[in-house]
This record gives sequence, structure tokens and C-alpha cells, in this order.
Amino acid sequence: GTPLDLAPAYSGQLVVFRDITTERERAADLDVLKQVLTRVLRHNLRNEVTVIRGFAAAIADQTEDEIESNAERIITRAEKLSDTSETARRIESVIEAEALVEFELQPLVEEIVGSLRSEQPAASFGVDVPALTVVANPEFDAALTEIVQNAVIHNDSDQPRVTIEAERTDRGVELTVRDNGPGIPDHELETLDRGEETSLVHGSGAGLWLIQTTIDSSNGDLAYETGETGTTVQIRLSAADG
Repeated sequence: GTPLDLAPAYSGQLVVFRDITTERERAADLDVLKQVLTRVLRHNLRNEVTVIRGFAAAIADQTEDEIESNAERIITRAEKLSDTSETARRIESVIEAEALVEFELQPLVEEIVGSLRSEQPAASFGVDVPALTVVANPEFDAALTEIVQNAVIHNDSDQPRVTIEAERTDRGVELTVRDNGPGIPDHELETLDRGEETSLVHGSGAGLWLIQTTIDSSNGDLAYETGETGTTVQIRLSAADG
């Protein structure tokens, strides 16, 4: 604001307003990214590499009969390590995205489910997703894949079951993913509620951060309902038709 003198009889203030919401939100996102890269990744990478080294040493010391078992464990840990790094890269892409894009839910869900059916033949899927188009961050497909994969991979039920439903409401498009797994551990959701990783509470991976950051940057809403009978993930996004 600055003084403004138009004439001897008139005086006032010239006030200029500038919306800095975008700058503030980006600064907050960058802070989250910094925490993910410096704390989550550092914590997970250190632990996973330690495990890898331990199993590698066991291969050298143990008898031939146990070599295959330990080698398989090394492969599993290495894949997990690689997945964590890839998820962190996607989180960075979420934050750097300059604009939202449109996603057709029906073909996207069919692609995700089709891939998981071949990888997880023991799991069953129920899909009720009509022809709806949402507006979201360009990494939304990766976030939705993470949600559905978690519902299957971490499901210890004798008959893993995942249902995916979507509907158009007066508030946008609501997408729901349900499973009959063991539920998300409390410390995982506590990490999200805190909005940061602390030295005492570490998430087991960056997947939940990817989901949260993607939905937030899509101007959407995300909610979890979890317990012994399974987990329900509810997402609300803007519809492409407004």
C-alpha cells in the first residue's frame, strides 16, 4: 500500500493484493519432498542395504542347500529398494507438474486390474467404474496403481479380494477401493497425519506419500478407513465436465 494524492481535496491509499497461495503450496510441497528424500529414503535405503549385505554374507558362509533361499531374499529386498527409489522419483514429478490433466477412469482401472490379475492370480477383483473423466495431477495413474497394488500385495487373506467403484456426485467423482486385507498399520497413517517423517515414526515406504501428495496436488480429497476387516480408500476428484 502506498499513499495516493489525486488532488488537494482527495487523498487515499493505493493497495495492491497479490495471491501467493500457489507459491506457499509449492514451498510446502518442496518441504515434504525434502523430508521424503532426506529422511524416508535415507532410513529405508540404509536398512534395506544392511539386509542385503547380511544375506550376501550368509550365502558365502552357509551350505549349498541354503544358497537358493538366501538368493531369493536378496532379490526381493533389491526389488523393494528399487521400487522405493522409483516412488520417490514420482513424488518429485508430482510436485514439479505445472498443470492438471484429464484421466478416463474406466480404461485406467481396467489396465491396472488386468496387469495385477496376471501377477496375482490368487486375487479376485470387482470393478464397477462407469465412463467418467477426472482432472488430476499427471502422476495420478501411478498413485492409483499404488493403491490397488497395496490392496493386493499386502493382503494376507486366504482369498484376497479387491473392489473398485466410482460414481459421479454433485461434488465431483468419488472413487473407492476396498480390500479384505489386514489393514494399514497405525504408525503408517500416523506419519501421514503428522505431515512429516519423524525420527521416531518412519513409514515403511514412500508409497503412501506418493498417494497423498498426488491427491493433494489434484485439489482432491483422500480418506482411509482401516481395520482388521480390511481397508477402504476413498478419493474425490473434480470431474472433467466441471
